[in-house]
Amino acid sequence: MTNYSEMTNEQLDRLVAEKVMGFMLNEDGTIQLSLPIITDDDGDFVYVYWRPTTNIAQAFEVVDKMIADGWLISMIYTISGTWLAIVGTFDIVKEATDKSLPRAICIAALMAKESEDKDD
Repeated sequence: MTNYSEMTNEQLDRLVAEKVMGFMLNEDGTIQLSLPIITDDDGDFVYVYWRPTTNIAQAFEVVDKMIADGWLISMIYTISGTWLAIVGTFDIVKEATDKSLPRAICIAALMAKESEDKDD
């Protein structure tokens, strides 16, 4: 089992993009996204980066994807001041804790997907 807790946010972001979300990666390892072009009021481009470990909205895109794939998800703020993310099915349950909810979600999702891959 991979120790996702020791990975950097950038490493986790890339793995979540590839293994959970199914995004394609460029040869240089950057994420190939088909995002709509967003401009600000002046018409300048506003770049949107995939950072689900630090962006709560993007972390909930991970939650939505896991639910769509048939996973159940629960998030709990613990008395110790950390977040517990639980991702499971009737056969598999994976838990991750972190001070950051987005990071806990990403780690639990990766653990679940890794377990799913081993069952195939």
